[in-house]
Amino acid sequence: MAVAAELMPHLQEKAPQGAITYLKRLYYDTAISTAPYALRCPLKWVSLTTLVEPSQILFGTDYPYLPENLIANEVNDLVTNCDLSAEALAAIEHHNARRLFPRFV
Repeated sequence: MAVAAELMPHLQEKAPQGAITYLKRLYYDTAISTAPYALRCPLKWVSLTTLVEPSQILFGTDYPYLPENLIANEVNDLVTNCDLSAEALAAIEHHNARRLFPRFV
C-alpha cells in the first residue's frame, strides 16, 4: 500500500499517516486465522500479532459459511500451534468481546 500511496496522491490524502497507522486502530477476528498473513503460527509469512495487541483480536469462525471440520482445525491451530500466551488466548476467546460489547454479556 505504501508504494500505491506514493504513486497515487489521492491515497496519501485519505491516509496521510500511512496505511499501517490506520490498520493498527482496527479490531480483527480469528476467522480463518491460521491462514497465511494471519496470526503468528508456524510457517506463516506475516503475523497479525506484530501489527496489533491481542486486545484487538476477537474470536471468530465464519460459521455457517465454513465447514465445521475446518473450523475445528482452525480452533485447534489457534490453541496449540500459535505463539500466544494463555492470557492472550483468554482475551481473544472471550475477554475482548465482553469488554467491547458489555451490554450483551
